Amino acid sequence: MNLGGAFELELSKAVRLTSTIEYSRYPFDSFKAESSDGGFVLAAKAEPSRVYRFLIAVKYFTPTPDGSKSRPFLLSGVGYMVEKIGRIEAVWVEPGHPLASRRFTFPGKRFLVHTVGFGLRWRLSDEFGLDLEGKFFTDYKSRLQNSWNVGLVLVL
Repeated sequence: MNLGGAFELELSKAVRLTSTIEYSRYPFDSFKAESSDGGFVLAAKAEPSRVYRFLIAVKYFTPTPDGSKSRPFLLSGVGYMVEKIGRIEAVWVEPGHPLASRRFTFPGKRFLVHTVGFGLRWRLSDEFGLDLEGKFFTDYKSRLQNSWNVGLVLVL
């Protein structure tokens, strides 16, 4: 699940500066697998993980006919991303070893990211729009993620 809200400032008919806050939640119910030779059984359960993103981006809207309610756009920007991974508990069995169990707790991670994406804006009124957008985030080291969002936009 991804939710987002944005504040947007129109710089020209084609270019807008956007400030966005996004929240993503990734549920993890359980996992169980068995090997065909009986060598191990692995089960895991975990808490949901969450990602928060704070972004500033420039959106370029492609030319569209006057009166059109939808406008495609491209975007590029920078931001700050916070990951909070839920606690994970794993259980396994290996040949010749007793049942093993371990709980994993991961510290929250923070990243400066570059984002690029594309989308479609549906105009609801002169001040409000609805964006459907796909974005990719990277820190150019260890992170490459994507996000598909629907967001309500207030345009000033």
